[in-house]
Amino acid sequence: MRIFLPLVILVVVAISYGYQSNDVVKENTTHQTKPLQVKTHRYKSDTQRYHFDIRTVHAQIPYASNMRLSDVHTEVRHLIVAIHSSSYNPDTYLNNALSLFESGATDSGKTLIVAPAFFRKDKTKLSDIVTWDVSPFWGSSRASYHKEKVELSAYEVLDDLLRRIIGSKNFPNLSDIVILGHSAGGQMVTRYAACNTIEDTEALKHHISMRYLVMAPSSYLYMDGRRAKRSDHTVFEFPFGAHKQYNNWGYGLKHLYAYHKRNHITADNIRWNYKYRKVLYLVGELDTKDFALDKSKSAMLEGSNRLERMEIYYDYLKTCYGDEITDHHSMSVVPHVGHSGRALMHSAEGRKFILGQ
Repeated sequence: MRIFLPLVILVVVAISYGYQSNDVVKENTTHQTKPLQVKTHRYKSDTQRYHFDIRTVHAQIPYASNMRLSDVHTEVRHLIVAIHSSSYNPDTYLNNALSLFESGATDSGKTLIVAPAFFRKDKTKLSDIVTWDVSPFWGSSRASYHKEKVELSAYEVLDDLLRRIIGSKNFPNLSDIVILGHSAGGQMVTRYAACNTIEDTEALKHHISMRYLVMAPSSYLYMDGRRAKRSDHTVFEFPFGAHKQYNNWGYGLKHLYAYHKRNHITADNIRWNYKYRKVLYLVGELDTKDFALDKSKSAMLEGSNRLERMEIYYDYLKTCYGDEITDHHSMSVVPHVGHSGRALMHSAEGRKFILGQ
């Protein structure tokens, strides 16, 4: 039996430091308050770069955080990992997480927030960090470091970061981890939740619970080849005449990536693991516009907009796993909100899930 402890750890993942992509999604400001200006720490040297050794790759990525990872913090109980969107803006997600503590109802001093930066190579001018040749959100291993090709997945870097924090004597009292992401970050969170091995190894060993907040992604990972029937979204069947690649990794479980193969992760592993992950799906009721929506043939089989795609996917999970999936997975449509990560995090459902209240 899996036991989820009440304490929470927050890690925020983000990417940018001033460099934005051409496909930046401007957040909908409907019913939002003015963003809270929070003073953040931008440390120099090792604390502004996360250094790692993964197989033969000795490299680094930028990150934003409210604490130094190199210092001892016995007071920390919670970790928030927030994954950035295609705006590649770690500072935004750090501030979004910090703003949850504005009321003072929860002690931010007990929460470590980390925002790692996973840059696509054409979105930054930095040359001393790992970048990815394609979007990193699905775990591609097509990366570069100092202009040389390396085989490395952003999922491996996140694995390494979590493994180091969990095992570090700098945070001996960690009890809970929340990994959250909005938009493209939500795409990464749902797929990472399904295939990471950290939860069932290091986290379990140290009695640390994990949960995942998936906010308004453009697409979802299906556990088999069925998709919603166009005439009835509550009926799922194998789509007649669909192109051969519609169920490849990212949309489905065919042709898994090198990350999976290196970690001996199979499609059956993913199906089993995802059933027991603690996941909350959030989307705004007004999130029905384009907002850089994935319009590929594979994505369009999942629905016509973000709101519809989330509602269909949650129905699919209940069809795939049975109603018992609701013991671990839940979904909520947030009123009066469009495509806004901050607004979703500040919703009643978002705050409760993130802060463990």
